[in-house]
Amino acid sequence: MQAGNAGQSGHHATSLSVQEIRTNLLDGSPQHPRRVLFLDLADWLLKDRSKVFKRFDANGSGSIEMSELKIAIAMFLVQHADEQARHDALEQADYRVKQQIEASRAHREAVNPVSRRR
Repeated sequence: MQAGNAGQSGHHATSLSVQEIRTNLLDGSPQHPRRVLFLDLADWLLKDRSKVFKRFDANGSGSIEMSELKIAIAMFLVQHADEQARHDALEQADYRVKQQIEASRAHREAVNPVSRRR
């Protein structure tokens, strides 16, 4: 992340560039291993040739300001929560179906016991 002032670099506050995301969040270094917690966020921002990142880079500067980053993170969290909720709902539905199948099987066996061969 770079701190710039409006007079030198055109940045008014702390900002983050695509290269900084790649270097600091995805690649890591010997001193700073990959930030596993941020991999999903970095992947999301950089997917489709940084299309998502560019959407939040309102002024086209090549970096997103802290206010833009906050909006991007909020959007990511909403989308990620929606994906997690869908995943959880599918798992719950799968579990309920398996329970119903097992209950049906147990009921059939109770009503129609298998006759023993002699």
